[in-house]
Amino acid sequence: MKQSLESMKNSVHYNEIKQLIADPKNPVILSFSDLNGKIISTPIWIHESADKFYYFTGRKAMKHRTILAGNTQVSLLIVNSSQFPHVKDLGYLSFTGTASVKTATDITAAEIQIELLRKYRQDADDEYKKWLDGLINDLYKKPEDAWLVEIVPDALFTYK
Repeated sequence: MKQSLESMKNSVHYNEIKQLIADPKNPVILSFSDLNGKIISTPIWIHESADKFYYFTGRKAMKHRTILAGNTQVSLLIVNSSQFPHVKDLGYLSFTGTASVKTATDITAAEIQIELLRKYRQDADDEYKKWLDGLINDLYKKPEDAWLVEIVPDALFTYK
């Protein structure tokens, strides 16, 4: 079922999306169209703040370059890992939205990016934690270098 943005924000499913995204164990899949119009799907690390969703990726990544090129429509699929592979209640939640690149001058990018990295650091192995700690320390030293992709949702889809 598709819902408008306003009814989406007041829906129990929207709150469920925010709760599912808060748990780093729940996979989130981003779908977008590449520079040639092909649909690409990829897992992402995501964070919610003030009803907007943020992900971080390398500047050379296709999911970043396509947004800069003007392909801003994206779709996210959120899977409740506690129900996988035998879905009991809600099959999955997804939403569409418009993506844009945000820098430290646009938002508190460093703060949000640090929260995102800390969230995924929780269950990482020691080597990965060391890498994430390096990224976090770099952000503390130079917060002006922070940048993220912001997604403003425009429609929610639920499936049973």
